[in-house]
Amino acid sequence: MPVARSTDPWTSWEAAERVDHITETQQAILALFRDFGSMTDEKLVDVYHIAAGRGEAPHAEPSGIRSRRDELTKAGLVHDTGVYLRGRTNRRMKVWAVGGAEQPKEPITAQLSAFGDL
Repeated sequence: MPVARSTDPWTSWEAAERVDHITETQQAILALFRDFGSMTDEKLVDVYHIAAGRGEAPHAEPSGIRSRRDELTKAGLVHDTGVYLRGRTNRRMKVWAVGGAEQPKEPITAQLSAFGDL
C-alpha cells in the first residue's frame, strides 16, 4: 500500500521509498499530518482518536500513537519543526510535521472545529 498520494510533493514520495514496511496506524498518522499540518503529540492523539471513532483509523492507545510517530520520525517521514507549544498541562511540547509538508493555512483548532468539541 503506498504511503504517499499522487498529490503529495516529491519529498513525500522520496521518504516513502526509504520505508520497507509501514503499519496501518503509521499510515493513519501520516494521513493526519498531511491533512492537518504540523501538530504536537497531544493534538495528534486528539485528532487520531476522532479519526478512529469515525472508522478512519485503527484503535490505538495514546502511548502507541506517540510510539508510532517516533518510528516515523526515525524513518525520516516526520520531523521536529523546532517549534514548541504549551500543552494542557502547561508543559512545552515539540511540534512535529511530515517531511516537506507546508504549514496549515489555518490554525489546527479551527480545522478541528469540523469534528465538534474535543
